[in-house]
Amino acid sequence: MTENSRPDVSAGQGPPTDAETLREEIAETRAELGDTVEALAAKTDVKSRAQDKITEVKAKARDRATAVGATVRRVVPDPAVQATARAARAGRRRPVPVLAAGAVAVMVCVVVLRRRVARRHAGREGLTRTTGAKPGNPSSR
Repeated sequence: MTENSRPDVSAGQGPPTDAETLREEIAETRAELGDTVEALAAKTDVKSRAQDKITEVKAKARDRATAVGATVRRVVPDPAVQATARAARAGRRRPVPVLAAGAVAVMVCVVVLRRRVARRHAGREGLTRTTGAKPGNPSSR
C-alpha cells in the first residue's frame, strides 16, 4: 500500500475487489476532495481574505495603542496629564481660539523652516546673503 492507504498496483496487488473496501475508499476520496475544494475556495475569496486581514491589523493597532497608552500613563507625570486634560476640555468648549493658536504655530514653523532652507541653499552656492555675489570677488563691490 502507498501513503494514501490505497493498494499499490505496481507491487502486484490489484485494486480491491471487496465492495465495502471500495465504498470506504470512495468516501475517503470524497472527503479529501471536499477539503481540497474548501481550501481552494477560501484562497480565491479575496474579499473575505481582505476583511480578515483588516480585522487582524485593527486588533494589532488597538493592542499597540493600549500598550502605548499604558506606557505614557506610567511615564508622564500627573501634572502634565492634568494640564493636557484641561487644555483638551478648553479646546472642546471654545475651539476657535485653539485653532487660531494652532494656525499661528504652524505659520511660525513654516517661516523658520523656510529661513533654514534658504540659509543652507545660499551656503552651498558660496553666495553672500546681502549682495548675492561670491565673496572675494572685487568686481561685485
